[in-house]
Amino acid sequence: MDPLKIGIIIVSDRAAAGSSADLTGPRLSALLEGGELFVAKLVQRMVVADERADIQAAVTGLSDRCDVLLTSGGTGFAARDVTPEASPPLAMLSRPVAGVRGRCVVVTLPGSPKAAEECVRLLAPGLPHAVDLLRDRRTRVEHVHLQLQSDTVPQRATPTAGGDEHYCQHQHQHQHQAGSTVRRGPISGVAPAPPLAVPTIPVARAQEVVMDAVAGYERAVETLNITAAQDRVLAEDIVAKVPLPPFPASVKDGYAVCSADGVGVRHVLGASNAG
Repeated sequence: MDPLKIGIIIVSDRAAAGSSADLTGPRLSALLEGGELFVAKLVQRMVVADERADIQAAVTGLSDRCDVLLTSGGTGFAARDVTPEASPPLAMLSRPVAGVRGRCVVVTLPGSPKAAEECVRLLAPGLPHAVDLLRDRRTRVEHVHLQLQSDTVPQRATPTAGGDEHYCQHQHQHQHQAGSTVRRGPISGVAPAPPLAVPTIPVARAQEVVMDAVAGYERAVETLNITAAQDRVLAEDIVAKVPLPPFPASVKDGYAVCSADGVGVRHVLGASNAG
């Protein structure tokens, strides 16, 4: 399989001006070129300011040379966050969006190095298939669709016609970890597998089954150093002596609203700043 040609655009006023270092670009480059997710070749990495015209020019110029184009930054709610508006399709409330320009998949990612990497890892199983669809590689597309019709997928597939043996083996190597078979979940592949016909029982009965299964085990309590406590279960609750963090903290940017109030203009009642 030919490597996916990847372009990376970092959207940051400070990085573009040289007042701060770009940490996300090198992290994404190392992840993609390392071959952990799929075979990839970095075409170009660039930094642009949070200006819609600059972002659009970068996307237009680089997407013509790439299979997948990743942008990082400018996906928040601030007035300067315009990356989704400058990229296809139209922006939505979730802000990170994906679209297609020509034969290139364009994905807007958050600016945080950690968040950008997590998003790429989540998307990685589906990106090669998305590129195959755009490139009309029917043999590979049909191979993936046949996999999805089965509840389980073998780690190594039988080679198909058209010289796709390397493609099949490579996909299984990175999408499915060690073991003869891996059950597909809704986010581990391109689409969820057909639901299993599993009979259900009431919650109360399920609790009885669990308690009956462990009834024969005796409870033994030991005092161990915390470094030797892996795979153990706490015998009693542990309460921290001090709160951590020692102040009210907001771990996500955004607003909390009461959905029962319906639509309309909101009045901001207060704020919680980090630290």
